[in-house]
Amino acid sequence: MSLLSSFKKRSTLDAAIKQVAQARKSEGSKAEQLYKGAYQGFASVIADHLIVSEALYHWGFALLHEARSQQAQQAIEIYEDAISKFSFCLLTAPNYLGAAIDGGVAFMELARISPIRQNPSCINSPRIFRKSRRDSKRQCRLQLGLHLCITGRPGRLPESAANRPRIRQFAG
Repeated sequence: MSLLSSFKKRSTLDAAIKQVAQARKSEGSKAEQLYKGAYQGFASVIADHLIVSEALYHWGFALLHEARSQQAQQAIEIYEDAISKFSFCLLTAPNYLGAAIDGGVAFMELARISPIRQNPSCINSPRIFRKSRRDSKRQCRLQLGLHLCITGRPGRLPESAANRPRIRQFAG
């Protein structure tokens, strides 16, 4: 990142902070517009940091694979940490397909080892897969099919005749 880019991002951040201060004093639609402008400013400041996004993705990827070799209770904590890394990666790089897919895989594996009643965060797995669908419908079909088999219909293959309508509903 160049020095000029860093100054530009700082001025964008300062402008967004000022918009929040103005929005707090305003009411109604004016406040709403100021908040939305501030959110866009915050998003532009953190966007396009590819090195940060890649570091977060690979950190989450390493955690995902480490969790597979741990006992259930420790694996739950590691999966949750991996999910937070993938989520933050998607915040800094919204089109990072690998983070969307592997984040969904982490949710699936977390759901597999801990009942949903004990871990309500597993409900986010379909949301992650719907996001990855926007990026790549074809890869999502397999991932969503696996998710449906694990959580909805254990023991059936993802492309079985019974699951095809459900897979098409989400994937395309």
